[in-house]
This record gives sequence, structure tokens and C-alpha cells, in this order.
Amino acid sequence: MILGIGLGTAVLLLSGGILIGVLLAVLGAGGSILLMPLLVSGAGLPTREAVPLSLLVVTLLALANVGPYIRRGQVALRPALILGVPALAGAWIGGSLVKADLIPEAVQLGVFTVAALVASWLLTRAPKHAQGAEGHPSMRPAGSPQALAAQGVLVGLLTGIAGVGGGFAIVPALVLLAGLPMHLASGTSLLLISTNSLVALLALGHWPAASLGMMLPLVAGGAAGAVLGQVSGILRYDRPDDWPLQYQTLQESMTLDQVRGAAGAINPDALTWVIVGDLAKIEQPVRELFGA
Repeated sequence: MILGIGLGTAVLLLSGGILIGVLLAVLGAGGSILLMPLLVSGAGLPTREAVPLSLLVVTLLALANVGPYIRRGQVALRPALILGVPALAGAWIGGSLVKADLIPEAVQLGVFTVAALVASWLLTRAPKHAQGAEGHPSMRPAGSPQALAAQGVLVGLLTGIAGVGGGFAIVPALVLLAGLPMHLASGTSLLLISTNSLVALLALGHWPAASLGMMLPLVAGGAAGAVLGQVSGILRYDRPDDWPLQYQTLQESMTLDQVRGAAGAINPDALTWVIVGDLAKIEQPVRELFGA
């Protein structure tokens, strides 16, 4: 027995924590989608006990992972506010409904399952871009702020009811509706996960005292996974060990002349352009763009 739990359970939670930490560090999502099944099926916790413990662990791991993204400036504040404020309201409402015993345990698990399936479908979709005034492809997000805010409410309800941080729904929303690149969506997602989960935990009003012994292997594994996730990017691209610090310094130290010099070194005629889309819709705007 370790901290009141069996050795096998401790190893399972530690291993799961490592995987969750890696996913949060690399994708900004995927932690709670593994954590809830791990607690319910692996550790045998009832849903009412697993939900607050999941929220507590996800909050701590998201806070531990968001630091490097904030230092690199990879957090988009405007989409975070548009999606995050409604999400906080949804998280409080969802947690309050569970606290009042208005949501049966079977419904909690059903909501989690459906949300995971929908999020998996969303992740397979390519982000769409709106058309400009002259029919040219535009980088303006296809989704409206209202759609992003509505998604925030749904994510918050999901967090409060099913005990998940919502990263696997937040990241697709930020990519598809806000038009963010993946690295910005990941950093913004981690910030929203931490605040969302904390509000839902407060709304539940239940401190998982009986199962706190399970938190240590999860958090320890998550911390190790976060380090592995950050190091993986360094190793993959053969970067120096202090690359996260160097990256920010290099960005801040670049002069306008250096930016112009880098732009001048690019020869568009020597590049191979690959444009993907519906040929009937994009052919004419692309031909006009390149003067063909």
C-alpha cells in the first residue's frame, strides 16, 4: 500500500499522469479525456468522487504547463476572453447542478462520452477561411465571436457536469472558430482549462478528501510528462537545452533591418506553392493572385 492505495493502482496512476502531462504540454488538451476513465475504470472511484479529483488534478497540471506558453507569448487574450468568460459561467452552472443532485451519475458519464466523440470528429476537420470582398481567400476566422462564446458555454457546462477541463473541445473551437494556429490554441487552451476547472471545483463544493492519496502519483507523473513534452520539441528539432528562453530573447532582440533582410533572402520564384481546397472555388482567385 502506498498513500492508502495499492501498488498496482499507484503505478497505473503514475503512468497515466505521465501520458496526460505529455499531452497537455504538447497539445494543450487530452488530459481529462484520459483522466476520468483512469479514475473511474482504473482506480474504481465513483463518478461523484472522481469528478472533483479530476478537476483538481487538471487544474494543477494545466497551471504547470501554461508557464512556457505565457513566457513565449503564445496565449491569445481576445479569444480567451470571448470563449473563457461564458465558459466560467457554464462551469459554475454545471457544477451547481451536480451539487444539487439534479444530474444523475449515468448522465454525467453519458455527457462525457458524447463530448469525447464529438471532439474527436471536430479534430479531424480542417479549419475554414472566409472569402474576402473580392472573392479572395481571407485569413479572417470563419466562426463569429457569438459562435465562440456559445462554444464556451458548452465547454463550461461540460467541465462542471463531467469533470473534464474541456481542452479537447477548447482546442478545436480556437482553431476552427477563432482561426488560431495550433501553438496559440494550445497555450490559450491551457489557460482556459485551469480557470474553468477551478471554478467548476468551487461550484461543486466537494473536496475529494477520501481520494487525495491518488493525487500524488497523478501530479508527479503529470509533472514528469510535462517536462518530457517540453523536451520533445527541443530534441525533435535539435535545439539547445535553453531554447525556450533563447526563443523569446531572439524574438525580442530582432531589429527591423534584420526582419527586412530575412524577407529579402526569400525568393518567391524558387518556392513550390501547394494550395489545397475546392478547385471550383479557389482556382480563379488564386490565378488572379499570382497574375496567371
